[in-house]
Amino acid sequence: MTTTRFEELGTDALSHDGDALKVSDERIAKLLLATGALQIDVGDLDVDRFAVFNRLLIRRPAEYREAATPRTQFADRVWSATDLPGTQSIGPHNESSYRLVWPGRILFGCVDAPETGGETLLTDVQSVHDDLPVELVEEFRRRDWLLVRNYQSGFGRDWRDAFSTDSPDDVDRYCRTNQIKADWPGDDVLRTRQVRHAVTAHPVTGASLWFNHVVFWHASSLEPSHREFLTSEFGEDGLPFATYYGDGGVIPDAVVAEIRNAYARNTIAYPWRPGMLMLLDNMRVAHGRRPYTGKRTILVGMGDEIERQPAGVDA
Repeated sequence: MTTTRFEELGTDALSHDGDALKVSDERIAKLLLATGALQIDVGDLDVDRFAVFNRLLIRRPAEYREAATPRTQFADRVWSATDLPGTQSIGPHNESSYRLVWPGRILFGCVDAPETGGETLLTDVQSVHDDLPVELVEEFRRRDWLLVRNYQSGFGRDWRDAFSTDSPDDVDRYCRTNQIKADWPGDDVLRTRQVRHAVTAHPVTGASLWFNHVVFWHASSLEPSHREFLTSEFGEDGLPFATYYGDGGVIPDAVVAEIRNAYARNTIAYPWRPGMLMLLDNMRVAHGRRPYTGKRTILVGMGDEIERQPAGVDA
């Protein structure tokens, strides 16, 4: 799939009749498999109407688990895309690639379009995989990747918000079930370590996909001054997020830069307008966001989850 074809098919609107799509589930599945992303123009959009389309397009809605960014929940299984400030850019990522179970589909909907910027970045991660040097990919196939997270009040995500509980025992049970190593190194501080595959096969096509958060949470993705401050205050082990090879080895900044460049070569920027829905194959297409000005209200729903076997946790 080339970026050009992806863009052309992604801008084809599907017809709708009120809140009921005329197109069949089978047709949507075929289009999504061919392009990775579909746009649907539905006219006026609010939370209630988005929730209807969410139920139509995602048959098995899912909760937002192991939360990584702040979101506002507007309705059952309907959230804001993110509550991060508009001045921040968000790099391409496949939703919840660090979990054992992740959404197969993501639905975005635009209630308010920004004055400037705010485009959603769409990245074909099959093309990213094919674009990367073979030796780089093979090293990650051999070693997998490790995500280390630190949850503490006042700095990064609080574990209560991320796991939707105030019970450490509940957190420990969840982590054991989901192949996550959990430690409590300080007063009310949780540190987790989870090893996952960097390359995953698409469940329908079998194509190899670059499906991970290696770049997104690598220390080199922080602003240099921010990275220097956080490292001096908390050490590398104390960063809210950090990524390594699955055996704990350091991933060199140069390797991450090479992957980041491959993302850039296979990414398009998708502008929003009110009343526009965007349905993504979360495995085929990573998403991100450009900075913006003005009011930007993008809703999101996710589901039709996919499960894989863990790579292991004894890194």
